[in-house]
Amino acid sequence: MNAIHTAAPCSRRRVRDGGFVLVLALVLLLVLTTLAVSGVTSSSLQFTIAGNAQQHSGAFMAAESGLATAMVNGTFDPTVPAQVMNQAVPNAPTDTFTVTIQPALNGAPQPPPPGFSINSFSSYIFDVASVGQSVRGSSTTHAEGVAVVSPLGNPGGCTVQPCPQQWN
Repeated sequence: MNAIHTAAPCSRRRVRDGGFVLVLALVLLLVLTTLAVSGVTSSSLQFTIAGNAQQHSGAFMAAESGLATAMVNGTFDPTVPAQVMNQAVPNAPTDTFTVTIQPALNGAPQPPPPGFSINSFSSYIFDVASVGQSVRGSSTTHAEGVAVVSPLGNPGGCTVQPCPQQWN
């Protein structure tokens, strides 16, 4: 009984999952490419936002510089029509501002509030508007009201006769 059993020849089964690895690799490559493209797009958008913020900041500073220049160099005289000053910002020659100084209330003097013992003074109200412009076209507008105390009636003198003191 020495029988040798020989196994039947193995039938080769076809492996049908050989293409799955290729499809999986292509899907992973597509996902990674999508992530890379969205990262570059997001980075580019952030760069643009930062540049716009910088330009807006330059326009803001130009408008503020315009207000400061108007306070120092402006003529606050209600008899003078609206003044306009155009200038480049010091230390930032690409940014500019335009300032308008205009008498408010048609240049009419405003009397002191009731209860004040000094009634020979009045105030003149001025509207000061400054538009700051950056090099890439960003702009911002700042407005400010200014009250100038002056002798009553006339910004260059007073209506009380004789005038108790010469006012400048």
